[in-house]
Amino acid sequence: MNLTSSQHRQSIRQLRQQLSPDDQRQHFLQAFQHFKIYWPWLSPRANSDKKAIFLGFIANDGELATTELLNWVAAQPNWQLALPVMGEEPGEMHCVLWDGHSSLQPNQWGILEPCLNEVQVRVAIEEVSCVLMPLVAFDQHGNRLGMGGGFYDRLLAGLVNLPIEQRPWLLGWAHSLQQVDPIQPEPWDVALDACVTEDGLHIFTPSA
Repeated sequence: MNLTSSQHRQSIRQLRQQLSPDDQRQHFLQAFQHFKIYWPWLSPRANSDKKAIFLGFIANDGELATTELLNWVAAQPNWQLALPVMGEEPGEMHCVLWDGHSSLQPNQWGILEPCLNEVQVRVAIEEVSCVLMPLVAFDQHGNRLGMGGGFYDRLLAGLVNLPIEQRPWLLGWAHSLQQVDPIQPEPWDVALDACVTEDGLHIFTPSA
């Protein structure tokens, strides 16, 4: 039976919320090992005199944990972290540099994010070298199903017509139970280059 996007969201969210703390921990540790194996391929495409930017996210709602991964990335030479911050307009999201220590606050969905103020440094998505993508579900072709708000769709919209070597890697981060039968992509969707789960690394773009 083919499920609708709404049914996929409900089903997968329930499954990952039901994972025990031990299962969550094991999934993270296994996925983190696969991530570190993949890391050498995430060398920055930008100028070598500039730090590469890794856009992460703070896990929520049963998502695969991210805190230790973000701390590890922050400790890598020539890399710096950024986090998404919801904007004031509907569907608006900004990329904000984060030092890994500055305070975070919950947004309207309870997801932790940096405080958006004049001190925070915003960066354009075109300046980012890798985007760690939250998702509800993904398929074998790299199609991604998000929460339905369209925030990442709008953020990534400007990348669609860029050559692959000029855009950031889009790296999914999920439990293996989030892989589903083929998702019907919308015209504006941007597919993942790869996805990391506790079962391994799924590569969708040949050059990824």
